[in-house]
Amino acid sequence: MSSPAIERDAARIDNQELVIGPVPPRARLWLLDSERRELIQIQHDRFIRNWRKTGGDDRYPRYDEHIRPRFESDYRAFCDFVRGEGFGDIQASQCEVSYFNRIPVAAPVWRSFADMHKVFCLYSPVDAGPLPITAEGLQWRQSFAISRGAEFTGRLYTEITPAVVNGEPVIRYDLTVRGHSESGSVTDTMAFLDLGRRLIVEYFARSTSSDMHQVWERE
Repeated sequence: MSSPAIERDAARIDNQELVIGPVPPRARLWLLDSERRELIQIQHDRFIRNWRKTGGDDRYPRYDEHIRPRFESDYRAFCDFVRGEGFGDIQASQCEVSYFNRIPVAAPVWRSFADMHKVFCLYSPVDAGPLPITAEGLQWRQSFAISRGAEFTGRLYTEITPAVVNGEPVIRYDLTVRGHSESGSVTDTMAFLDLGRRLIVEYFARSTSSDMHQVWERE
């Protein structure tokens, strides 16, 4: 896996480059809990904490009650270990928070990929008139610059794509906030992750349709 480029003003990241050469890949450490839902990845250039669904009855844990405190505890412990080994203080050059949503068929709002636009309030199909064409699906990518006052801070990326899981159509709606904290300290890193999570949650709500909000019983 190649390292993500640093977010900079007027330098949006659309693609990443994979370089293959004679140097062997660096070590990557995976730490799994007993139920294999919680995953910590440690690499030479990143510290990642993931939650993943492993069973049909798994419910996504709350950010404030579960994801955030566990990430902060693990990250602080890692920083303390690095400092204790004499390598100095870690200062994060970039932070990232991502939500990977899978939206299953939800009648009567959407039954096939031709109905994908009904899940969102971003796009209305063009009236094809007499043309012999029928909409079959939607792919949609966006990026938004994030600012702290007049200072560029990072970007929100969103992507909508059709997919098939276990033979059933689903809509992938992935949202990522990537950027830099004020100082790179643990405290400022957590503050940026809080901002990223808030932007993702609020944009998800604003970009999805009122019909889907009723399906989800969202107030």
